[in-house]
Amino acid sequence: MAAGPKGNRLVFVTELPTQESNTKRMIATPWGWQLGPMYESLIGVDADNGKRIPQLAKSWKLEPDGMSWRFQLKKGVQFHKGYGEFTAKDLPHAIDEARKTGSHAGIFGFWTTVADKAEVVGDYEVVYKLKQPDSTFLDYVGEQVGGMDVHSKKHLDEVGDSNLQGQPPVGTGPYQYRERTQGSNIIYDRVHGGAAGRRGAHRHAAHRPDGAGAEAKLQGGHR
Repeated sequence: MAAGPKGNRLVFVTELPTQESNTKRMIATPWGWQLGPMYESLIGVDADNGKRIPQLAKSWKLEPDGMSWRFQLKKGVQFHKGYGEFTAKDLPHAIDEARKTGSHAGIFGFWTTVADKAEVVGDYEVVYKLKQPDSTFLDYVGEQVGGMDVHSKKHLDEVGDSNLQGQPPVGTGPYQYRERTQGSNIIYDRVHGGAAGRRGAHRHAAHRPDGAGAEAKLQGGHR
């Protein structure tokens, strides 16, 4: 059994991102960490050996046509804040989100030129159709490349594009979004281990523009 966290708070300090948004497609890849803690992907990455491992998907296989990937999904994975169970119906709209006009997402080009659609077969089965064979597809629906983070369609339909004061669409990850102070910090609370059963401290992701000054404040116990 994995050991629990040694502390109740993790403070992460980095430079001020040039893009701040609660709408994931409006954040370029270098700044994707802003919302990353609350989301999971279909495929994870083993931190020890870099191999692909199940996350929201429990298995996947390439279809005989060489241009379709079939995924079997985990059952019982819950979205944050009572938005119900994750199912295949939460996946097709994610492609449309990623390739909307004006998207800054690093995966914009891939989903525009390579991917066609996600076809729901059942609550826990989905087939991704490609426009052409592509050996990197699994990386784009997983943590390897990132950006294809799974969120609740129901919540997205409610909140639409979120400004910095609004709530981003909920995910299934081990951390739940609490609040953001523009130009200062983002606070997450640990809620569960996510589909992958990960464990960690309460998270306080901070990004302060004063670099060394922020580090000194943290060392001195200031938050």
